Amino acid sequence: MKLLKTVYIFLLILLGLSSQVFASGFAITTQGAKAVGMGTAFVATADDPSAVYYNPAGLAGLNDAAVYLGTTAMSPSTTFDNKTGAKEETEDQVFLPPHLCMAYPLRNLALGLGVYAPFGMGTRWSDTGLTRYLATDSESETININPTVAMRVRSWLMLGAGIDFMRSTVVMKKMVDQSSVGGGDAPFILDGNGDGWGYNAGIIIIPDKRLRLGASYRSEVKIDYNRTGASAVIRRGIIQDKRQNIHNISGCADHRGRF
Repeated sequence: MKLLKTVYIFLLILLGLSSQVFASGFAITTQGAKAVGMGTAFVATADDPSAVYYNPAGLAGLNDAAVYLGTTAMSPSTTFDNKTGAKEETEDQVFLPPHLCMAYPLRNLALGLGVYAPFGMGTRWSDTGLTRYLATDSESETININPTVAMRVRSWLMLGAGIDFMRSTVVMKKMVDQSSVGGGDAPFILDGNGDGWGYNAGIIIIPDKRLRLGASYRSEVKIDYNRTGASAVIRRGIIQDKRQNIHNISGCADHRGRF
């Protein structure tokens, strides 16, 4: 038993030497006020319903059924400078990605459910600005449904795992230069939606009352998007609508209640 504990601790220490890595600048890792207050260093703690997201193994340590509901206010900004010294900034936007986590302990077993937005936000540039031919509006919205189950295998060992179902919508807009055909700028819109599956798993080891170790893993989610692009093109004073269909392109504040 002591040897097994030593091996577990050694492996987790090695894992702890690496920092958290997320796949995108649009990732939303603020899925709980307590976790945010700890700088999202919550994998080993995971002692509230937001463990569904950070480390599902933590659900096995909860004593009461609870619901965690909240949101995080975000206002991203980007500045663009070209070689001539001209400058442009994105328009002000506020995003409120929600999160809902529920936990229901059953002796040594615990059930959990998370519904949250793991990716999102966007940027908006002027339709007449410097970047209008590259992008004027880019938005990404996701919703993830994450049922989980956790078990206390030993007094010092908890394991957890879950399934992810993610639904995603993406919208990208820009202006098209039509001066070569005697027209003004026209909007081009590319939007799409799709869904995919993934999973997450976690472990918590408590070798001593003063020490708590945790590790978690979340798989990638591959989403196949169905997209439609539309652009108004002017030729000889006549407005035509061109559409192209492209299919299968792969690509805080909280309130906590108990019952």
